[in-house]
Order: sequence, then structure tokens, then C-alpha cells
Amino acid sequence: MTKKQEKRYVEIKKGKRDKNFGIENLDSEKKSFNERAFDLLIGGKLTNDGLMQMCLAEGVKYSTVRTLLNTMLKDRGEKKTLKDFYRRGSIQSVNSIKKGDISGLVPTISS
Repeated sequence: MTKKQEKRYVEIKKGKRDKNFGIENLDSEKKSFNERAFDLLIGGKLTNDGLMQMCLAEGVKYSTVRTLLNTMLKDRGEKKTLKDFYRRGSIQSVNSIKKGDISGLVPTISS
């Protein structure tokens, strides 16, 4: 592959990955990592483990992001801290539903 072809390949690959992860590629509307994390936090969609994974994926220090998010909350006038905004419960998977609960969902068929 030539240098030009390789560069084009990398651009396409990055574009597809961004699309899969829901990252817009518009420079004017592109949010920073900190803004995306803050929006997820305020929306109740972020857990502590999720924040750690985001930091690892972006290559930023977890402690720095936590400090910044706490500062952003204070600037917004929130009395709560970062840990108060984490999503508490996990999403219940199908495997964790009891057998009796599943049979109660299916209506009985009379012949």
C-alpha cells in the first residue's frame, strides 16, 4: 500500500469506529472527552467502572478526570459530588431473571 492509500485507509477506519461508538466527526459540533463524560454523568448513564473504561480508552488519567468532573459540578452549582451522580443499579440481564418471572410473562394458551 502506498502512503496515500494507507492514510486514506486509516481515515476510513477511524470514521467507521467513530460512527460505531456514536462519536460525531463534525469539528464544529465535536464535544471534548470531558463534556461527553459530564453529559453521561448528569444523565445517570455513567458508573464508576464505566468512567474508568472511558479513561483507559481515551488515554487520560482517571484521577484527573474525576477532579475535573467534580469541579464542573461545583461550577454548575450542584451540592452533590461525583459519586452521588453515578448510576447505582445495573441493568438487569435476561440471565438474572428467575424462571418463575419468565413464565409469568408468557400468557397461557387455551385449546
